[in-house]
Amino acid sequence: MKSVLVLQSPAIVVPKLSELAATVEKLQQDPHMHRFRCDGDYK
Repeated sequence: MKSVLVLQSPAIVVPKLSELAATVEKLQQDPHMHRFRCDGDYK
């Protein structure tokens, strides 16, 4: 479903990807999120 949206409107998706990347970067700097990511890596 989401992939269809991407194909239909790339001009809208590209800025969203930039926003998503910025959000991920912030989450990686959050110690709680970092711990959560480590737990996920061990599973």
